[in-house]
Amino acid sequence: MEKLRIGIIPELNSMPLFYSILENKARYESIFSFTIAKVHQLNQMMQEGKLDISVCSSLNYAFNKEAYFVLPDISISSIGAVKSIYLFSSVPWEQLERTTVQVTKNSLTTIYLLSSLLFGRNVTYTQEKTTEASALLLTANEAITHFYTNPTKYVYDLGEIWYQKYQLPFVYALCLARKDIAEHKKELLCQLHTILLEAKKTRAVYYENIAKQYGKGVFPYKKDCIAYLENLSYDLSKEHQQGFLSFQKILLEQKVLNQVADFTFFNEKTD
Repeated sequence: MEKLRIGIIPELNSMPLFYSILENKARYESIFSFTIAKVHQLNQMMQEGKLDISVCSSLNYAFNKEAYFVLPDISISSIGAVKSIYLFSSVPWEQLERTTVQVTKNSLTTIYLLSSLLFGRNVTYTQEKTTEASALLLTANEAITHFYTNPTKYVYDLGEIWYQKYQLPFVYALCLARKDIAEHKKELLCQLHTILLEAKKTRAVYYENIAKQYGKGVFPYKKDCIAYLENLSYDLSKEHQQGFLSFQKILLEQKVLNQVADFTFFNEKTD
């Protein structure tokens, strides 16, 4: 049987979905193969057809809707503060105008979230390290580590700013499956989907182990890591979908997107 090629992000925020699979890799090695890489690398590998399914930046779907199905009921989101997507700034938010912001290359969606929130302020964004930047955008483990080890005068949680402005969840990542493999690997996709839904349902059972194995060196204390995991949302409810569609509409108005990509979900009846 041809294996299902799965992409996994090696960040704390994805571990509640994949911890059980990674801990039991031998059980699945006959049907699944795993690639662990940064999200921007997984986005590219999905586009190149090197993976069948992966957690990807949500905007990877918006830019390439024709290539993917969305796995239902699964996302990496926040409803309010996300506590791992921070803008570290030397000036207050209100003064971030006609300035330079250094951004991470690891998160397509987060970069566009920041640019949408600062739209019209003539901000320049660069992925190159520069001493001219007034602010630094970091995500995931890197942002958490920086938060605890590099005191900064002004720190802004983008999930919190989004929620204060729009009162909607923000969807950072989706689990995407390539349409061109969905039919002949349907059984494996359904099996993975079942595993991930069960992982989402029972994820709290593994928080302490995740904190011990993956939180060391990221959070100073285990309890902080557990609190972070408890705060994240892994649903893709109607409200989550509305949040993602609203974000796309904003980017459409700002001429980042040419159209809004509605949800095309994978299911067992997919042709």
